[in-house]
Amino acid sequence: MTIDTKSDTLTDLMGPALECSSEGMLIVDIAGTCLFANAAAMALGADALLKENIYQEESVTALSSIDGLPYPFQSFPLSRALVSGVTTQESYWRIETLDGRSMLTVGRAAPLNGTDGEQIGAVLVFRDASDQLRREAELGAAIAMKDMLVKEIHHRVKNNLQLVSSLLNLQAQQAVDCNTSEALSDVSSRINIIADIHRVLYDGGETNAIDVVSYLQRLADGSLAPFAESFNSWLRTSGHGQFVLPIEKATSLALAVNELFINAIKQATKLEHTCGILLSITATDKQLYISFAANYTNTDKAGSEPMDRTRMNRILVDGLRKQLAAQIDRRISTFGHEVRITVPTNSNQTLPTP
Repeated sequence: MTIDTKSDTLTDLMGPALECSSEGMLIVDIAGTCLFANAAAMALGADALLKENIYQEESVTALSSIDGLPYPFQSFPLSRALVSGVTTQESYWRIETLDGRSMLTVGRAAPLNGTDGEQIGAVLVFRDASDQLRREAELGAAIAMKDMLVKEIHHRVKNNLQLVSSLLNLQAQQAVDCNTSEALSDVSSRINIIADIHRVLYDGGETNAIDVVSYLQRLADGSLAPFAESFNSWLRTSGHGQFVLPIEKATSLALAVNELFINAIKQATKLEHTCGILLSITATDKQLYISFAANYTNTDKAGSEPMDRTRMNRILVDGLRKQLAAQIDRRISTFGHEVRITVPTNSNQTLPTP
């Protein structure tokens, strides 16, 4: 590129207006000759650019990537706009000015067409990106620090909840009254569910959301199924798709499933009957569908009770209606007692911070 020192019509008409811009403005004709460069462009190193051939293919010493790597001149926005006639997106580059400064800049370019539609040149608009990149780096560091702190919080919450659960289990073992012991064990089980969700968030590096399909499968296979086997019962689980929920909603859903499971086992134990449980979790674009079916007694037996007969169970399961806009259906299926939970897709939105 070379500077044309002759003041032409374009410069006469547009020069005063373009000089008012805080962004650098560089206009070249179809041959790559500079028609106009405002003061901001010159301050950003346009003089170094103007010494280069716009049509050359090799990398040039004036330009480099923001990481200091060679910058092919044909990748430069002005070159692409002039040679290929494309309007470019913003891109970053580092320029070594003639006075020895190294500047980080960002800019975009567009072709200029005449009244007959033929391309007559191109324009480059660019600005100093040093402060922007510094702020982005600081923001990235702050986000990384926040994520690390939130992850540590999940880890500590999990540890504290597990400690509380262990204390409750110890108290349950020492309780003389069977009802007290059972109540303490139930509370310990619920606390373990909450602790486990914080553990998953910590292990996965997430901060406030979890895929409930994979989590409920892991909970069922890793904790609930072995517990069922200890009561001579069984649990079969299937899961399809992905459905991400904020931590507070995922916790409520996990507690409800856990409550259904515990009560099914209790009913089977009370009736001296083996309990078979089928848990299906399916996510689609429109909803999350959970089917929990338990066969712990003959379905036609007089006095047969639903597995969510307790007040706490009703609170946890029915509470999903309000928190997740869920639909709860209870019925007797060919397999046994069944609870169906349907959660619409809009329930996976994070709750606003109060």
